[in-house]
Amino acid sequence: MSNLPVGTPIRKIGNIRDVDKFLDKLWPWDWVNDCFGGKIRPTDIDGTVERNGFFLYLEGKSIGQELPTGQEIYFKNLTYKLGHGTVALILWARIVGDPIMFQMIYEGKVSPIKNCTKEAIRIFCRKWYAHAESHGRFDAQLIK
Repeated sequence: MSNLPVGTPIRKIGNIRDVDKFLDKLWPWDWVNDCFGGKIRPTDIDGTVERNGFFLYLEGKSIGQELPTGQEIYFKNLTYKLGHGTVALILWARIVGDPIMFQMIYEGKVSPIKNCTKEAIRIFCRKWYAHAESHGRFDAQLIK
């Protein structure tokens, strides 16, 4: 139940239908921080899609923000262990939701950061989905 007064307009951002309900339901994972030793902490993933055992992970960052070492290790191991068709796309933007740079992690390998457009990422996602639909071998060169 939202803590907002009755009659407060519902705020929507992207695929989040009700921002306030979303924020009310976020789990604070700090209570498990001492369970994993060292600096290991639970990570969040901004977006993910699964189709026929193929996985696409989407992680958004602001320009100038680095991918934390722990998240990089996570995505490298995840894409290596799950194998072909599992891709992590790290997207950087000045304006949230409008990527201008990307980095791909595929089969445990990290690509260099490159410039991109939102449309190029949309094309990549469509091609990834087509491969997942056909159960074909995924070609990481689909994004240039």
